[in-house]
Amino acid sequence: IHYLTADEEEQYVVAQANAPLDKEGKFLGEKIDGRHGADFVHVSPNHVDYMDVSPKQMVSIATALIPFL
Repeated sequence: IHYLTADEEEQYVVAQANAPLDKEGKFLGEKIDGRHGADFVHVSPNHVDYMDVSPKQMVSIATALIPFL
């Protein structure tokens, strides 16, 4: 796992955590949904730099520690 700040993340193409993978961890399909900066993109797997860890993480890790959210 490689943690990125929001400023660092803007420089990379990040695939969604629920992108389909094969048994070897390679992306299935010719195009992958992700984001680059503030834009949502549909790119080939070889253009993906990182992949999200969890699709359920709606807030930052620090904010998620607040029990009543």
